Amino acid sequence: MHRGLMGWERRRALDMRSSASVEVEAIRERWAEQVNDALELAQVAERVDHRNYARQRVEMEPAVKMGHASAAIERRAYAEQIAAGEEPHAVTPRGQMNEAIEEKRGLETYLVRGREWLQEMGQRLREQGRAGSAWHGEPDDAGGVVDQCRRRVCPAGTRPVTPASADASRRSWPGRARSAAATPARA
Repeated sequence: MHRGLMGWERRRALDMRSSASVEVEAIRERWAEQVNDALELAQVAERVDHRNYARQRVEMEPAVKMGHASAAIERRAYAEQIAAGEEPHAVTPRGQMNEAIEEKRGLETYLVRGREWLQEMGQRLREQGRAGSAWHGEPDDAGGVVDQCRRRVCPAGTRPVTPASADASRRSWPGRARSAAATPARA
């Protein structure tokens, strides 16, 4: 009863619980090897890894499996939202969960890049020999680096929100939720 590579024998091996995971793993590994060979031939730097995030030791929250019904609803809603000129957004609970996961991933990437930028700026300050004056509150702030940071974080006409200023804004606007991200600066 042999019917080629993916014939009865192979199907039987995938149907048996004891050997299925080993067989599927081997198929995935071979697929990844073939994709990586093709990427190498195309001189593309990215590579494919068939292992899940946990086995790769990547700390990333996986997306929720949508299923065919939810995916169809999301595709239909996306097309309708685009046709209406609206910003596309998820409409199903699973789609909304995946949207939140993607937003969280984006924020994590933003924080990592911010940390790298701060480390780079700290290194530049140390190389210039001005790090001591900038961090001890002296007037020389290492060539305006501190002001540059403030301008990036707080656009003109706003001020950074501290816990004290957030409490004060809540007290001054009873019964209203006020955005603390861009509170107008007070003189």
